[in-house]
Amino acid sequence: SFGGYLTNLPGGIVNRIVVQADGKVLAAGNFRFARSFSRAGLIRFNTDGTIDAGFQPPAFYNSSGVGGTINCMVLQPDGKTKKYEKFAPGTGPLAVPGAQLGRDIANVGDLDDDGHVDLAVGAPFYAEGVPDRGIVWTVFLDDDGTYKDVMRFDGFGSDFDGDLDAGDLFGEGIAGIGDLDGDGVPDLAVGAPGDDDDGFDDINQGAVWI
Repeated sequence: SFGGYLTNLPGGIVNRIVVQADGKVLAAGNFRFARSFSRAGLIRFNTDGTIDAGFQPPAFYNSSGVGGTINCMVLQPDGKTKKYEKFAPGTGPLAVPGAQLGRDIANVGDLDDDGHVDLAVGAPFYAEGVPDRGIVWTVFLDDDGTYKDVMRFDGFGSDFDGDLDAGDLFGEGIAGIGDLDGDGVPDLAVGAPGDDDDGFDDINQGAVWI
């Protein structure tokens, strides 16, 4: 538990946890302090749970204290941290205030055959005329870890034609489930916990889309 350790304004969030080969634990997310230590976005814990004071990564906040969320970490084979990348551009299709892009992320393999892994990224509070309908973006990565293109799955402007309504929160959970139909393309399971179709209006029975 990181309760009481990582703080921000109003609170600290951990997005990714990685255990190194030596047993030390890296935690990345949106936070600025770890008790008496200044740790903006990235911290390492010793095997006994104490903060590794010798690990002093660069601060992922600008001079105004804005930004700095880490959603993805890549480690080298020796367990050392290689690269951090933030997918939250100020403009473009992924930049939608309040959408909570990155609520869940799944590895979907190399969809465009460029030799780099691609991601499915959920934004369950995405609203384009329909409040909190949700969306899943396929994010095609470049060799430097940045994204070069995106594809949307939400029933609007995409091949996915599922019936999504306000409050469905499509993309709250995502899991890669392999190639179920044998077409050579990885498949996904996407959670929509607010779904209340099939005669069960307003009770949020939830649904999983495959």
